[in-house]
Amino acid sequence: MQAQDPCPLADRRVCEATRNLALAVLRRMAVTAVAIEPRIRTLVATRNDPGYALWRLHGDDGRLLLRFDLQKPPDPIWDKLTADLCLLARLADLRTHPPGYYYVHPLADPRDVAVPLPANPRGPSPAHDWTSPVIATTPALLVSPNGEVEELLLDSCHADQLRCIGFYVEAPRAHQLGRRAVVHAGRGAESVNDVARQAWMSITGGSRPPLLRGPVVITGATNHAGDLTPLPELSAEAIHRAAGLLSGATTTIGFKVSAVQHRGGRNYQCDAYAIRRNKNTGRWAFAVLDGIGDRPQVRHFAQRFAPLIAQEAARHGSPARALAAARVQARNELRWDFDPRTDPSTVAVVAVADHRLPLIRVGWCGDARAYRLAPIGISQLVTHDHNYAQDLRSRGRTPGPYDRNVLTSCLMNGDIGTATIERGHTRRLLLCTDGAYAPLEERGQDVGGILDLADDAKDAAALVVDDAIAACADEFPDNATALVVDIAQA
Repeated sequence: MQAQDPCPLADRRVCEATRNLALAVLRRMAVTAVAIEPRIRTLVATRNDPGYALWRLHGDDGRLLLRFDLQKPPDPIWDKLTADLCLLARLADLRTHPPGYYYVHPLADPRDVAVPLPANPRGPSPAHDWTSPVIATTPALLVSPNGEVEELLLDSCHADQLRCIGFYVEAPRAHQLGRRAVVHAGRGAESVNDVARQAWMSITGGSRPPLLRGPVVITGATNHAGDLTPLPELSAEAIHRAAGLLSGATTTIGFKVSAVQHRGGRNYQCDAYAIRRNKNTGRWAFAVLDGIGDRPQVRHFAQRFAPLIAQEAARHGSPARALAAARVQARNELRWDFDPRTDPSTVAVVAVADHRLPLIRVGWCGDARAYRLAPIGISQLVTHDHNYAQDLRSRGRTPGPYDRNVLTSCLMNGDIGTATIERGHTRRLLLCTDGAYAPLEERGQDVGGILDLADDAKDAAALVVDDAIAACADEFPDNATALVVDIAQA
């Protein structure tokens, strides 16, 4: 049964009209967000007078996808989403209406609000019961045995909270941590989580912790309704301190990753990227795919295979194996009857970093590229293009202006290249599509120079894409994607 509007009867028509407007804004936000990053489920904004600033983006599993630097303006690609978010937050009267009535939910900090996006861009039904607790507004922490601590945003309903925790912890069992926190740990035979044990002793004043193995999720205690509450700030600080104390005794590798995309002059964004970390091996994998063509089928193909390739690469540590496995899967779906004139395909570049090895492994097919920036500022092209232009250069001949568009390899067939680079001699890694590097090359600009000038990964990715699109101001720009990884030096 839907709850009654708490406003006086004379004001309810205004409230209903405002809520319908809020729903329309929410639907538009969902369409905008999915076009940029399909995994976005919840937006978190913080008050930044006179409006709100986009702060964090969380995925369907609660994991933090992106955190914005509030001291810097976000990339222009987020402007439309931020404007709609500010409008929706202003429409919401949280003082007289329950949380969620205007599709905006307050968080523990009164300056912050969360806006969950509907899975269907058409949005929930206007008759949706706004008292249903299905909103991801419960902060928690994912603590891995290697010392890595990630922020999660769980649902507010207990059943959905457990489902979210189950993404990371197999058969989770709850351990009460003091009065205000709960540790959800698995029952497997994985490595002992010393970080979680140290955090337990810090929070409880030295009491002996249970044997915690593998990754654990730490949440706040349950409330009177049985739902998990947000993790208290003091407990979160203790967990981060424990991770910092033990970081010197582990072989963790630190990354700061940022990816920027621009649709250019195309009808569809057929580039895709994915970042995955395998919780068992600790490996990170980064994948960038460039769909061949400008059709909805190509876009779907690239967005579908990017996370699959990254996940496989993180699991086995081999980019080439991940690309080969994706090729087999794609060809099997087509019964091995691949027709490049009609069937979708992509080019791809993948990188894998393993904390146990001093090397970063790279694999690619087609003309997607990887660049390495050394600590002293010297850049190097790690890959070589699989296209007719590169074939001509290797034979000492000069390619024509359109020879680079003739590919000799893609995800569906052709060679898969491999390379390795030393992690200790790499400050920054760039994975990009030809829409990001080709316009710069044609104008004589140095991609490596852009990487060296940028302050951080976010600036580097944005500069590469912005400069590429600007270089195509008088032409028909391609999709452009740049994924930049800043690698912490030991």
